[in-house]
Amino acid sequence: MTRVSIFKDNNGNVLKYIVEGHSGFAQSGEDIVCAAISILAHTTYASIIKVCNIPEEDVFIKVCDEDGYFELSIPDYIDNDMLDKAQTVFQVMEVGMKQLLEVYPKYITLEYGEV
Repeated sequence: MTRVSIFKDNNGNVLKYIVEGHSGFAQSGEDIVCAAISILAHTTYASIIKVCNIPEEDVFIKVCDEDGYFELSIPDYIDNDMLDKAQTVFQVMEVGMKQLLEVYPKYITLEYGEV
């Protein structure tokens, strides 16, 4: 099962997410649930840099494909315009993860935490 954790600050802004584990829906290379989760995680990362204009060196990212681990966090010191854009990107990711959860509840969990 894949666990998706979304972390918000005390203002409700998403600053970090972690994706852990393989879904187990199908064998590696044929797992559509893992593929969908992975594309959401990676597209969010690319969008944070290309759409929100947050410098790549300011974005923390850790990826371990073997373990099914993906972690991303943005700094809390970015300007309000970047932060607002990032929140939209994170909300789109969250909507996608919730849709996957509805269709494949045995293979994904979604939880929230604070940073």
